[in-house]
Amino acid sequence: MDGKMRSMATQSFVAISWLMVSWWPHDNFHISNGMDTQGLLYIDYGFHGTLMLAGIVLAYNFYRMITEKK
Repeated sequence: MDGKMRSMATQSFVAISWLMVSWWPHDNFHISNGMDTQGLLYIDYGFHGTLMLAGIVLAYNFYRMITEKK
């Protein structure tokens, strides 16, 4: 596997891992936050922003994979 493919595989692995496990700390932060609105905004923007970033990484890597010329 060349360096570019290894990098894409690593990025995709990290993105998929985050998509699969981020719900756990996200839920627990909501539980421990209580009714603090500012804390709720930080939690949601932090977690949902990283989930969107993970989706972008996966979509971009998939696009690169299917358009790569051999």
